[in-house]
Amino acid sequence: MSSASANETTPLNPQEDPEEEYVDPLGDKEMYRLIIACSYSWFMWNLMYTTVVPMLPFYALHYGLTTLHMGLILASLQIGFLAGVVCMNASRLGPKTLIHFGGICYVVGPALIAYDPGLYTLCLGRFIEGFGAAPLVISHDSTLARKLKPNQKGRAFGIKGAIGTSGLFFGPIVGGFLFQIGGLRLPMIIITVLGILGLFIYFGLLPDDTFIERNEVLAEGSTVAQRFRHFFSNQLLIVLMCIQMMTFMLIGILFLAVPDFLYSYWNLGIITLTLMWLIWDVMKVLGSILGGWCADMGNAWITTFGGLILQSFVMMLSSDAANAAFESKAQWKFWWFIIAVGITLSLGTTVDGFIGGPFVKLMTEVERRLGKVCYEELFSISCSVVACGEAVGNLYCGFLYSSMGFGMTLYSFAWFQLVGLLICGYCVQGLIRPLFEKEKKELDADRDFSNFY
Repeated sequence: MSSASANETTPLNPQEDPEEEYVDPLGDKEMYRLIIACSYSWFMWNLMYTTVVPMLPFYALHYGLTTLHMGLILASLQIGFLAGVVCMNASRLGPKTLIHFGGICYVVGPALIAYDPGLYTLCLGRFIEGFGAAPLVISHDSTLARKLKPNQKGRAFGIKGAIGTSGLFFGPIVGGFLFQIGGLRLPMIIITVLGILGLFIYFGLLPDDTFIERNEVLAEGSTVAQRFRHFFSNQLLIVLMCIQMMTFMLIGILFLAVPDFLYSYWNLGIITLTLMWLIWDVMKVLGSILGGWCADMGNAWITTFGGLILQSFVMMLSSDAANAAFESKAQWKFWWFIIAVGITLSLGTTVDGFIGGPFVKLMTEVERRLGKVCYEELFSISCSVVACGEAVGNLYCGFLYSSMGFGMTLYSFAWFQLVGLLICGYCVQGLIRPLFEKEKKELDADRDFSNFY
């Protein structure tokens, strides 16, 4: 293919860009270290989030908490994250300093909960964890996106998602098994120790020149408004963030409703519930690897939207399984519910599972195509939407679950997501080239954004 024809090809489909030489993201030592650091910060985030998920119904029973209280416990982590994003972008600190600060918060938050595992200190400790996660996760992911070539991103972020998602294994183990032995204090001591281990990674693994590009951007003196403005030059990123909001509202609903439904209706104990969560997490890791591979080998848009639409229909199956179980209990209805929920979770979100790798590749390629490398600002927007979506899902479920039940709570949201995806697909139809069209679209055109600096 000639150079001219290559320039007319949208980078969202890597097979049409043969001039870009493929380099294995794990073949370079710096990439290897960077993926390890990114994976560990994501591992700790998942660990802190899911530690309380399987044991939350039992914790609530011990402290006499309502469903809304449970929603607030889960949402406190996301609220802290949103506050951390604001402070991160308001400051002019370099990425290495921000990473160090985030690593310290990963120690202080769980240590506070271990000192006093009551309701208020639990919410405060999770707020601190979320506050530190913002600069830590955003700085790591942004640096990884900046260093990788387009044909590496799907697999690299898929690998990072798979390794980081292993925190979903240890979260239920730490929060489920150990809760029976030492209450909430023992799991939080374990997380504190893992946070201290993370400090050695964050402080010693990456050299200063890893962040040289971002430091140069900050040294130019551009304002926050200037670095964010170009994201709103068209509606493409806004549509992607709407999709991300919906997927994490789903996670916020499931992480609150599923453990409570299995405990209160199917009478599952904490050990059984923990083992079941681990199986779902294995499915999500496998989905991460498969989704990243599909994004690099095929088309990121098809992979992303196909996975999201399938997830909406599987949600409806999960809701139908719950409603059928209320009519009469039967073992096959139980397994129907378990398998449907497992597939829903393995399809994942816009950062992990089958959908994660393709979506992150898509999002970072949009930023590259717009002619900027403001990945910290890009991931600030993205991660804020993630945190907001989970918090809204937690609170939505906390308000409606007790009155509507699991089936209607999830079923109503499934239709909301399906209709929302169709609207999002319609909104972006003029911005990217359909599968078999050769004519250039707006996203492919040469564009000048120099006025934004």
